[in-house]
Amino acid sequence: MSELDDLVELAQRTKYADLIKDRRQLESLLLTQMKASQDPMTREIGSGIAGGTMSWRTLATNSAYREFLTRAQESMATFSLEPALATLTAEAAAAAEQERASGPEPRDKKVEDRATNEPLFDGGLMKKRKPR
Repeated sequence: MSELDDLVELAQRTKYADLIKDRRQLESLLLTQMKASQDPMTREIGSGIAGGTMSWRTLATNSAYREFLTRAQESMATFSLEPALATLTAEAAAAAEQERASGPEPRDKKVEDRATNEPLFDGGLMKKRKPR
C-alpha cells in the first residue's frame, strides 16, 4: 500500500471522511488555499480557476505557467505524506478511543412527552398523554 492509500484510508476514519470523497469540495479547498498563497503566481492561478477566467487545461498548455508547473513538479517529487499520516493516525486513534469511552447508547433511554417533559414509560407501562 502506498502512502497515499494509507492517507485516504486514515482520512475515512476522521472528520475528513466526507471531504475526501467529494472532488468538488477538494478542488474548492485547493483553490481557496491557492488564492491565499504568498506566491503571486499561485494566487493568480487560484483566482483565475476559481473565477472561471482560467481552466486547468489553460494552466497546462500556456507557456507563461511553465515555471510554476516545473516548481510544482519538483515540490511534489520531494513531498512526503508522513506528517499528514501521523496527524491522521493520531486523530483516528483519538476518535476510536472516544467512541470506546462513550460506550454504546443505553437501550432503555427514557422517552419523554414533548409537551410536559414527563416520561412516557414508567415501570414498563405506558402513561396516558394529558389532553392539550
